[in-house]
Amino acid sequence: MKYGFLIPAIILYSLHLAAQNDTILVGYSADDPGSSFLNELAIFSGDKYAVTQRTTTGYKAYIGGQDGQPVYARALDLVEGFQIHSSSWMFDDATRYVYIGNATKDNQSFFIAYSLDTALSEIRLIDTLALSGAEQLFFDIMKYNTGLSVWEGFGMVQLQGGGAMTGIHYIALDANFHFVKSRRLSGDYHPGPVLEFLWMEDVGRYFLSIFGGRNLLVDADQQWVKEHEDVRISYMLDNIQYTVALRMYNCFSAEGSSIYCYGKEFSDRPYNVSMVTLDVANDSVRLAEALPLNQPSLGMAFASQMRIDREGNFVVSGVNSLTAPQPNQLNVAKFSAELDQIWTFSFDSDKSFIIWDMEIDDHNDIVLVGQAWNIFGDGQPHGFLMKVFDNGTLVSYEEIPPAEMLQLYPNPTAGFFFIESELQPLSVRLRDMSGRQVFESSMFQAGLVRLPEGLPHGVYTAEISLENGKRVSRKIVVAGN
Repeated sequence: MKYGFLIPAIILYSLHLAAQNDTILVGYSADDPGSSFLNELAIFSGDKYAVTQRTTTGYKAYIGGQDGQPVYARALDLVEGFQIHSSSWMFDDATRYVYIGNATKDNQSFFIAYSLDTALSEIRLIDTLALSGAEQLFFDIMKYNTGLSVWEGFGMVQLQGGGAMTGIHYIALDANFHFVKSRRLSGDYHPGPVLEFLWMEDVGRYFLSIFGGRNLLVDADQQWVKEHEDVRISYMLDNIQYTVALRMYNCFSAEGSSIYCYGKEFSDRPYNVSMVTLDVANDSVRLAEALPLNQPSLGMAFASQMRIDREGNFVVSGVNSLTAPQPNQLNVAKFSAELDQIWTFSFDSDKSFIIWDMEIDDHNDIVLVGQAWNIFGDGQPHGFLMKVFDNGTLVSYEEIPPAEMLQLYPNPTAGFFFIESELQPLSVRLRDMSGRQVFESSMFQAGLVRLPEGLPHGVYTAEISLENGKRVSRKIVVAGN
């Protein structure tokens, strides 16, 4: 019965695969001079990948296609008079993409929900939540509570400018993304980023995993109940006895007072990954069973992201070292439900990688985003988007440097459009779907491009040459002229 504790976990998860989108990783992006990388990832309908990107000039919404090429990129800074200070993808539906994040207006702090329509042309405010003083809220994960019909999450409270963390906050939004509940947790606990939370109906408690290794129990009214020290496991590896603490990541199922999670070590090498069963009862948390997954053959000293795919297999990604900006190796491994290794994948290059998020798409393929230092190129941190097939082979790898965060608007257009770019555009060529060039111009000011009269309606590719010698392609729809 070595793996017996895993069987109910996999069965329960499989029953809820259809509701996978009820858990949305949102993360956040904020101004960070000198950085440019892709943050949290959401996979939208039509195999589009949506992320937020921090750059040297702010942060942007970014949507990429299956091939990783940019479909849309837009700066996020102002919505109906609210100055945005952080922003997160949350959800998409038939007509809009939704964000949540921090903003200010008239020297007042707010947490806001706002949307970008799927035509990628209009940002609208949905709702606001007034905050006290200089507080900001950062929610890394939101879940849909079917019993209450709300999106809910627990997030970190932090002062603007990176001040001391002051607590943990709960928010709930209805199906239309209006705020319906906001509560600051009180109690004698150690605040920090919330890695994971899970509502346990049978015991009437929320289980929260905090970045520092501690765990919180919170009642049905979102009141703090008790804090517990980190969960520890012991094991032998290469004839060395390790006793280490685990951070809980993506607790994916609950049954009675048992929670099924996976976690990774902190404060000690080799940072192995473990599948664990936690028993939560009588306001206490104990480790029922754990199975370390790390193997020397994985080449994964630092596990980054862990997911369960659509067939109940376990996928883990990581790197073999954290020596940025020196080159390292990016690794992905897949295990069966019984935790037998199915395959490993390694990506070597002249880059140094940090993985910020990993998701499984509708085809059971693995998509990763993060930061890559282009050490022998421009030496700057770039965003990267990588896709790995379900069988462990590479599909695509795309770097997204700040210079390529470029947008055309309005799109669709009726006779003209603007080019918004961090680098000066020098020329633009338009090609139809057959590849035939139909227009070229280098005579434009302030990014304004005027199209020739009589250009047929349809989808075109705009090829823009930039001052650094690079050429960027974007799709544009001509709807009228």
